[in-house]
Amino acid sequence: MSSCLILGVSSFMGGCAAVETYKISGAVKAQDAADIFLRDGEFVVCRASSVGAVKRRYGTSIERAIAYNDFCHHASRMEDVIKGPQN
Repeated sequence: MSSCLILGVSSFMGGCAAVETYKISGAVKAQDAADIFLRDGEFVVCRASSVGAVKRRYGTSIERAIAYNDFCHHASRMEDVIKGPQN
C-alpha cells in the first residue's frame, strides 16, 4: 500500500514538472513568434513596400518622412519621398 502511495505521489510530482515545462516551452514559443512577427513587419514596412505606398503613407509631411527614415535607416529612399518625383 505504501509503495502504491509513493508511486502515486512521485508520478503526480513528475506530472507537475511536466506541466511547468510545457508552460515555459509555450512562453518561449510565444516570445519567438512575437520576435519573428515584429521582424517580418519591419521587413514589410522598410524593404517590401512599394515606393508609391511609402509616399502615400509617409510622404504627407516632413515629420512622417523623418519618422520613416529614422525607423528604416535608408535615407536614399526617403529623399524621393520628401522631394517627390523629379521631372
